[in-house]
Amino acid sequence: MDEFWFIVALLITAVLLGLAIFLGARAIKDQRSGKTRKVNYRAIFFVGVSLFPIGIIISRAEDNSGLLGITALGLAYMAIGLSNRDKWKSRGN
Repeated sequence: MDEFWFIVALLITAVLLGLAIFLGARAIKDQRSGKTRKVNYRAIFFVGVSLFPIGIIISRAEDNSGLLGITALGLAYMAIGLSNRDKWKSRGN
């Protein structure tokens, strides 16, 4: 059984490493070509709104205060989104 979880962990690590390499290469390519991307602070805010209660629920259900990091991440995303509220684009205009 331990061998199975080792293989699963190895596969997850390989996928994450491949994704990091892909995104890094894409960022370098965009930087060299002069492309700039606008940050969607509204989406960051809503991700934070979603993560905040999920973190609370999971940490209480598992009775593990170590999972409150998800809640803290949600709070951080909400703070980033709200602090840049002036950069949100209005819908329909």
